[in-house]
Amino acid sequence: MSKKERDLLLYGLGLPEEVAKDLVPATDDLRLQEKRLKQQKFLHAYAEEFGMILKACKKAEIHPTTVRWWKANDPVFAEAYELAKKETIDCLEEEAIKRAFNGSDLLLMFLMKKLDPSYRENATANIGILGQDFTIQFVDPEKLKEGKMEQDV
Repeated sequence: MSKKERDLLLYGLGLPEEVAKDLVPATDDLRLQEKRLKQQKFLHAYAEEFGMILKACKKAEIHPTTVRWWKANDPVFAEAYELAKKETIDCLEEEAIKRAFNGSDLLLMFLMKKLDPSYRENATANIGILGQDFTIQFVDPEKLKEGKMEQDV
């Protein structure tokens, strides 16, 4: 096991918090050990709260700026955070798929649009402000990149 894998494992992602805390290695540096335990507690709360940072910070009893500082200055934490974020997105996406197939046409359409750009559309809105008519066109960013935006005359 590489040092990187061991460091990520110390956060115990995917394990119950009671089990994961035993993975934090004992060290003479009590401040480092305390920091790792706080980081681990935050990551578990982050997953439990489905990516809601403020709620996770409250559960972990830390300030949100602490999380931003850790992400910017602790590469091991930053990688563990991104992994926790991806796992949370996967969990939410899985739930959205279940709900989409159980009767939500809107969720199903959003999933289709995510996976297949041909389901995305351009939308326009006509508005009048102080006697002036304006047309606003909302465009799929992928079509802008590809240069396929329709031009209205």
